[in-house]
Amino acid sequence: MSATARAGRRLVDNIVALVTSQLLGWVMSIVLIVVVSRSIGAVSVGHLQVATTWWALAAVFIGAGTSTVVTLDVARDRDAGATLLGAVYRARLLVFVLVTGVVALASALLGQPLELRLLLVVLGVNALFTTFADVAGSTLQGYEDLVAPSRIAVISRFIGVVPVLIAVTVFDAQVIVVAVIGAVASAVAVVLLHQQVRTYCTISYVADSAAVRAVLRRGLPYLGGALALTLYREIDVFVMSALLDFEPLGWYAAADRLVSSTLFLPTVVAAAFFPVVARMHAADEREATHWFGKVFDSMLLVSLPAGLGLVVVAQPLVDLVLGDEFSRAGPVLALLGVMLIFTFHTTLVGQFAVATGREVALYLTVFGAALLTIPLDLAFVPWTDRRYGNGAIGGALSYIVTEVVILVVGVVWIAPGIVTRSSGVRVAKCAVASGVMAVAAWQLRELPIVVPVAVAGGIYVVMLVVLRVLHPDELDRVERAAARVRRRFGSATDDGA
Repeated sequence: MSATARAGRRLVDNIVALVTSQLLGWVMSIVLIVVVSRSIGAVSVGHLQVATTWWALAAVFIGAGTSTVVTLDVARDRDAGATLLGAVYRARLLVFVLVTGVVALASALLGQPLELRLLLVVLGVNALFTTFADVAGSTLQGYEDLVAPSRIAVISRFIGVVPVLIAVTVFDAQVIVVAVIGAVASAVAVVLLHQQVRTYCTISYVADSAAVRAVLRRGLPYLGGALALTLYREIDVFVMSALLDFEPLGWYAAADRLVSSTLFLPTVVAAAFFPVVARMHAADEREATHWFGKVFDSMLLVSLPAGLGLVVVAQPLVDLVLGDEFSRAGPVLALLGVMLIFTFHTTLVGQFAVATGREVALYLTVFGAALLTIPLDLAFVPWTDRRYGNGAIGGALSYIVTEVVILVVGVVWIAPGIVTRSSGVRVAKCAVASGVMAVAAWQLRELPIVVPVAVAGGIYVVMLVVLRVLHPDELDRVERAAARVRRRFGSATDDGA
């Protein structure tokens, strides 16, 4: 087998592993969110969200941008790159100690509830395991091995999910137990990932101070980007926690986690096409933009019906899976459904920016959106709290505004050319099809949730056909996929006979 063929085969294996891991992780995440939220209650969910947000931001500083440094060095020179690991481990451990002191001091000064303080301790231990796992994962990515990390991610998630489900349903365990089990799962991932790394190289944990300083300096450019992305994802929780009690924060967290779990689709699509776009851009920038524009347009087939469909079923879905205590998360989830339409596309624009060397523009845009979140939350959260008795609605409104801003800036400045006149026609047709679907489903929203969902799906497909939404190349892909399914089904039938 030639080197090109081997590279292509490895790419396919990596994509399949990534998709499988994402799908399994999505299923387990949904189950975990539903069961844990119903068991521990809105206040504890709020505590967990705040603690998670603190350590998510802390993890950016602990990583110090060194993940990308490791991946690039190993990818460029497998032997020399592996010698960097000792310096990275020492650098991260040093920053972890400093950040832990800051978190402890801030927690003491704010006088937080006991449960939240305990969660910060447990999640701090988890952060230490996670940062070591991240180094190993980045190393394996440099070796172009995504299969093993994907498999280990599923194993770790399984270890973290099943005991939690047993603990909260059988033993009525509290949120601290949930966090401890998560830390144990992370520890298992650390061990398994490092075992896999050792199949490629010898891991050294020794490095002098000069090497540590050097790796921290090299990570600084990447730290800025990671900080911008994390701030954007988490800053609303910081602001809302200062304005609201933990119960409405729990409503927001539950709705946000349900929506976030659906983002595996654009994430997988973006990851799968990332190397293709990078390669095409190196050869022909205009062709890469044109080709990615088709991917962007195709995503409209999913984003609009998914977002509007979630708006329709948000309240019955929350009542069904989360229970009465989270009933007021329904309006929040509905608004996040609107946000989802834009997020599907901002995810694609983000990957396009990185693949084409425009990541600085992306990070500046995201950082600006993070700063914009603060005044938006300060305006929307108190207003919705006074008017509707639910400040979490304000957080969702802010999210919609910032996602729209990122998307507009993205298609105008970061990725000009991916949206064309034909894109406008596609948006109009998909909007009409999705609108008809949503109106029909709305009339059935009082019935068991499977009824409006099934009817909506059928109506949407019919509208796609009536409006001739699919392009010829998309129809061709659908026909080829259907033919493969028929062939496989026919082969299975023949084997069974």
